[in-house]
Amino acid sequence: MHPITNDASLQKAIAQLQRQKDEQLVALSDQWQETKSNLNPMTILKDGVKDLFSSSDVKSGMFKGLLSLGAGFLTRKLVVGSSGGAARKIMGTLAQTGATSLAFKGSDALKDKAAPFLSKWLKKMKIEK
Repeated sequence: MHPITNDASLQKAIAQLQRQKDEQLVALSDQWQETKSNLNPMTILKDGVKDLFSSSDVKSGMFKGLLSLGAGFLTRKLVVGSSGGAARKIMGTLAQTGATSLAFKGSDALKDKAAPFLSKWLKKMKIEK
């Protein structure tokens, strides 16, 4: 800022400070609107869910869960069949629970062994990435 020596330079300095104040007020207002938008509960929830599902640990856990559930339902269908009595349904439920548990615990090994097999099979069918 230049030294103020007369009335004209004082008016010029006042006008410059007024413009600076107006610019800062607009910037502050914009920042307030952005902050208010970011603190909206729906925005926080949406961003949290997006971050959660972009995590590789969550993707791996979802894969393990889906794989184990699928194995359990398939096992139950194989044991019970299209129709079965009460004893067969109980055995199917127990087999489903066991298969789900085993598939969840061993899904990492299953994924490591199944991925190359699946890749070879898809190449034979000419379905590639």
